[in-house]
Amino acid sequence: MKGFFLLVAALAALAAVLVLISGAVRNDECSVFPQRERDLCYAGKAANSSNTVFCSRIINDGWKADCYTQIAVINNSFQLCDSVKDEGARTYCRAKLAMINQDSGICAGLGSVYWRDICYSNISVTNSSPFFCYKIATPSDGDKCFDAVARQKQDWLLCLEINDYLSGQRCIYSIAVGSRNEAVCARLDQKRDEDICYKKLASVKNDSSVCSNIEVNDALSRDIFDRCIGFFGNNA
Repeated sequence: MKGFFLLVAALAALAAVLVLISGAVRNDECSVFPQRERDLCYAGKAANSSNTVFCSRIINDGWKADCYTQIAVINNSFQLCDSVKDEGARTYCRAKLAMINQDSGICAGLGSVYWRDICYSNISVTNSSPFFCYKIATPSDGDKCFDAVARQKQDWLLCLEINDYLSGQRCIYSIAVGSRNEAVCARLDQKRDEDICYKKLASVKNDSSVCSNIEVNDALSRDIFDRCIGFFGNNA
């Protein structure tokens, strides 16, 4: 007898849910609009209610996929991601959840190199760790990952992991200025860049003694040195 009452209660609860869902869909105002506006209306209702029933009524395949993806992200549901028919949208959905959950295992399983790289980069930058930057397949994206983490950690050694030469040099310069460290300026390959770095640090630190790091041995270095010292004369 106790089992019977539990069954009745469960059926009653299920019936109540079904009534709410059917009533929500039946009593909406979206059906009176032309297709484009109707789809947008259903998408809005789905977002506001987290109810995928509204997503199912969207005609445009792209918007339908976006609708399911949005609700999957809201509910942190990989199951909803997997219900998206379009492969690209499904991958995007799983990538979004992987980044939300900082799950590198999901990143690794993404079929798209584009989204896999973005996923790995997000985890590295979020955690200020270069570990997953090394797993990025696209060189330019890997460079951006190392650059971001290097600046976060103020670690010029990570700039050396950047493939693009100029980007690596800019990374070192930025860290030298950010950390106010003349020793990092000395890590720049070109003497001109090193001298400009000292000049910038002198003004940032408001310390004319930093200008003495500039070794004057030609007209260009003389000009940089004079402008470095001149900054303090003009601001005395």
